[in-house]
Order: sequence, then C-alpha cells, then structure tokens
Amino acid sequence: MNLKLILPALVVTHAAVGAGAFFFARSLLVKDPEWVQQNQAVDKQLAALDAAGGGQVSTEVTSPPAGFVQGTRRFAVQNHGMSRVSFTSDAPLEQIVGTTTAVSGDVTLDAAAPERSVSSPIRVAVGTLRTGIDKRDEHLRGETWFHTEKYPDAEFTLERVAPLPGGLWPGRTANLDIQGQLAIRGRTRPVSAQATVGWVAHSPALAKFGIDGDILRVKTSFEVTLADFGMSAEVIGQKVADVVTVELNLTLVEQKAANETAKGESATAKPKEKPAGPSLVPVDDSRVGKAPDGVGLAVGSAVPGVSLANLEGAAVTLKSILDGRGAAIVFYRGGWCPYCNIQLRELSRAAARMNELGYQPIAISVDRPQGAAATQKDATLPFPVLSDSDLAAHRAFNVVHEAPAAEFEKLKGFGIDIEAASGRGHHSFAVPSIFLVDAAGVVRWVHADLDYKARPTNAQLLAAMEALKK
Repeated sequence: MNLKLILPALVVTHAAVGAGAFFFARSLLVKDPEWVQQNQAVDKQLAALDAAGGGQVSTEVTSPPAGFVQGTRRFAVQNHGMSRVSFTSDAPLEQIVGTTTAVSGDVTLDAAAPERSVSSPIRVAVGTLRTGIDKRDEHLRGETWFHTEKYPDAEFTLERVAPLPGGLWPGRTANLDIQGQLAIRGRTRPVSAQATVGWVAHSPALAKFGIDGDILRVKTSFEVTLADFGMSAEVIGQKVADVVTVELNLTLVEQKAANETAKGESATAKPKEKPAGPSLVPVDDSRVGKAPDGVGLAVGSAVPGVSLANLEGAAVTLKSILDGRGAAIVFYRGGWCPYCNIQLRELSRAAARMNELGYQPIAISVDRPQGAAATQKDATLPFPVLSDSDLAAHRAFNVVHEAPAAEFEKLKGFGIDIEAASGRGHHSFAVPSIFLVDAAGVVRWVHADLDYKARPTNAQLLAAMEALKK
C-alpha cells in the first residue's frame, strides 16, 4: 500500500552564549495560542476517527467480512483536520513540534495484493508548516530551509510495498514495510519505513464526519537528515538538530464513484469493472541489473559512437550529449506507450539525485523528433530526449524489438500507428532497457526486460548507482 510523507523540520536548540542568548531562546518558547488550540482540535478529531472503528480494526481479523469482494478501490487523503504531517525534535529547552494538515494524494488499493497498489505522489504544502512561533516559521519558509517560493511542496512517491498474505479488508489492520522517494527542495532521497494501515468500514460514527464511504487510517514515522536536502542546521542564529523525526497520520476516504465495486452489488455478483490505469510491474531485486540472452551491450563495452536527432531534428552524437559525464541511457518504446510515460515521469522525480551521483538520464526512442519533443513537454522531463528513427542507437546497443505482423495489427487496433510515430516503414522499437555509463563512456550496468510493463524502480536504480560509486 502506500504512503508516507514527510518534512523535516525545525528545532531551535539552546546555544547558550550568555544571558542574552538564553533569554532570546526562552522567548521562543511562547507558542501562539491559536496554533495550540488548532492542534488540540486535530488531536481530538484523529482520536475520534480511530474510535469510530468501534474496535473493528484489528491485527487478529483473519478473514474478510461476509459479502466483501476484493478488488481495487481508490482512496484519497482527507483534510479538514483528518490528516496531519508533523515533526518533532528534542531540544535543550523544549520538544519542538511542527505541524500541517495541508496534505494531498490518493492511492488505488489492490485489496487482494496491497503490494500491487498504485499511489499518486503524496504532497505536503511546506509553506503551511507551523511550529507555533511566527519568527521560526518564517525562517522555515526561507532559502536556507524549504525555500517555499521555489519549492512549495514536499513530495513522497511510493515505490514498493511488502507483500501482505491474504490482502486487506474492512476490519483488518496491518504493518507494511514500504519504500519510496522523498523530494524536498529539488532533491530526492530514498525512504524506508513501516506503515500501520487499518481499514475501517463505513458506519454511523463515520457519517458524523461527513464521510460516506470506508476509510483507511495510515500512520508511519521515520527520521530525516536535514543535510540530505541541503537544509541548514541553523535557524535565527541558533543551532538546530541535524535529524528530525517525522510522523504521518492520514485519513484516506473511499472514492466510491471511482471504485470498480458498485454500491449495492450482492456478494455473489461479479463487480463491474472500470478499466484500471496502467501501472508498472515491479522487478524483483534478484533480476535487477540483468538482461535476457542476446539483448543489450555487455558490461565493460564502450558506448557506440552513433548519431541521433535532437528535438529540433539536428544530428547529434551520443558522445557529444555525454560530454565527458556519466549517464543513465534509457531506451523506451515510444510516447505511445503508457508504461514508458510512467517510467519517464518517475525518472524525472529522481533526476536531480541521479545527476548528483554522476548519471544524467538520457531517453531514446524511435519516435520522430516532434514526438520526442511532445513526450518531453507533456511530462516536463528535465533531461535530454532523443530521436533514433533509423534505429542506429537501438542496433548499436542491441535493443531492437521487431514487432511481428500480429503485434503491429494489434497496436493499430488500439489506435497506435508505430509507422507514423517513427516516420519510417520498419515496425521496430526498443526493448525497454537502461544502461549506466561512466564518465569514460564505458557501460557499467545493464538492465533489460522483454516484459514491457516491467521497469526497475528509482530506488533500485539509485542503489545501483550508489554501488558503482564504491
């Protein structure tokens, strides 16, 4: 399943350099009464939501209730005091607490197999984070901290959930190990944590909150190191904690109109299915960094000196694009492939970190320059997207997939004209693949998969890059 969000935050510590510094720090302990009251109100609301379960949510529940049909269901984060992100830090003078309820995001839960669930990025409007002291909050929004003028949101993207035998259903709660990518100030870092997820069935108690469906209660906490996101360990001239504890307490409400199980269906009726959006198939860690026989360049090979086209249609060499830097060269099928578009968007979220590790993402497909430009624009990709309509790079890297007549016709039946996409008469495109190339132009890591829905996660790619640095 999904979720955790985060924001590091603030802790003014006592750097006693005399009586003046002491009284300055002491003055910061006076909290805004309105902020205190708001947090108390949220505390009561969250406690009431937990109580609304009426004891029905339990780790001891071993089977779903009668009539429950497992399927996919969409849940969205509910605000209005029903969700909160907070941070805490123990300082010499006080325990610093910062909070916000400005959280958004949703998850499409696969009840039978939560590890297959799909989550949109969970976003927190960091400019709304408050500690109860205006001067400190103002500093949080400044350039040495969240720099909210340039980076208004912190974002968590779920990438992996540990399998849950039997799945999830109303009345069951589970502790799920989750992994994902946290983005703050344009920097992305991997995050691992354990989330407690409880499914509460709709009841009169929930109806009092204006909720007309089931809810998920999601709680998690973990530590965040400020330096990882380029944030100063100082505020208003005072030293602050380098590491803070972040807590996430979310209420996600069932979006009944979007779910595939219609309201009022009997226990034996087959649920009416709505086409689910595409989602990438996870690649097991044991298969990451491998390629099928006969596919891809071998590790240790030099990058071929091939020519491609940039978005304007001008010829460029791969060597000129690399320009003495390392790269993550990504071959994707084309802008017509929804799985490729998901992958490229995911890569964009980790591009800053990949560049820090010395691997600039570069995306290549057989699409014409106009198509490549549209892909880059639509997904706001912060890295080069190149056109290889004549398959020079595809052949040099040995990642050509030649679509047989039946596949070509099947794609046409979906409204996909691969001849029009490439501007060529061949029916070929890429086997989805990734090559990590060092600054000397040598291939150091290869992944390819004949299953076009399967792609490594950002966490797996970043782990491979980190390993190559050692």
